[in-house]
Amino acid sequence: MQFTTLLVAFTAFSASLIPSVTNALALPPAVVARDVFVPKINSPNNGTVWVIGAQAVVTWQNANAPDNISNGASVLLRKAGTVLKNSTGQMYYLTQGFDLRAGFVEFIVPTDLVPGDDYAITLFGDSGNISQNFTISTQEP
Repeated sequence: MQFTTLLVAFTAFSASLIPSVTNALALPPAVVARDVFVPKINSPNNGTVWVIGAQAVVTWQNANAPDNISNGASVLLRKAGTVLKNSTGQMYYLTQGFDLRAGFVEFIVPTDLVPGDDYAITLFGDSGNISQNFTISTQEP
């Protein structure tokens, strides 16, 4: 009789844990599954010249972009194959916080850059796509 009572009590206790365990494993409602989006960068490319202090644009293919992708996209500047650092030693962001679904972002080319033909950008969001090398100059070509 005691074994049966113990078994019933254990079974009731175990059953009471199932909702708690199930709820603990569930994702909070604010978490949304995101698709990975790896767009091809259209520009800048080998023929691109950005002028220091002028407006520039980065474009990428946005056809078939999923609804749920990163909203915190950024463009990092690279020189000679490595990520460029700013005067404080941080990665050199040209712009941040735009929507990858737009297919482009515009900004002003910073005035503290040195002209050169070995620049590239990294488009960050879901991935880190790197552009072709392009030129940054002090004047229009």
